[in-house]
Amino acid sequence: MKNAFDRVIGFSAVDITPTKISFPIPMPGEVMDKLIRQSAVIPNDKFLWISVVYLFGESSGNVIFRKIDKKHGDLPISVGLNSAILSFLDKRNPILLQDIFMVAALEALIAVCKKYTLDDRAFVSERAKYGDIPETVEACQRIDRLLIS
Repeated sequence: MKNAFDRVIGFSAVDITPTKISFPIPMPGEVMDKLIRQSAVIPNDKFLWISVVYLFGESSGNVIFRKIDKKHGDLPISVGLNSAILSFLDKRNPILLQDIFMVAALEALIAVCKKYTLDDRAFVSERAKYGDIPETVEACQRIDRLLIS
């Protein structure tokens, strides 16, 4: 395997259900790339980089592992995000929207570390800086009201 892309993480998104979100989508690419390089968990003997696909749908948080791509050396994973929450936050709270993408990526990387017995301390430490992902639009509205008050 050879990493022809000189990256340790890549992001993309797929709409499973219609999502009204402006572009560009706030992917945590540079921050996550730096964190991964500092943690030195990638490359390893199993894969050279991670490809994260956000699935905009009805559920949040599920991490789905795919087979390691032997040609490109990537471990493709998918993580679900609630499209209603993303659409709501896109107009009302772009900071929380960015945090949701970051938290989802961090939780996915922690799951990767657990599955492949890699050191997850850097990701757990970074994850501790963020709150939980709201599970409903109503929870987002409550957060929004607290920030306005």
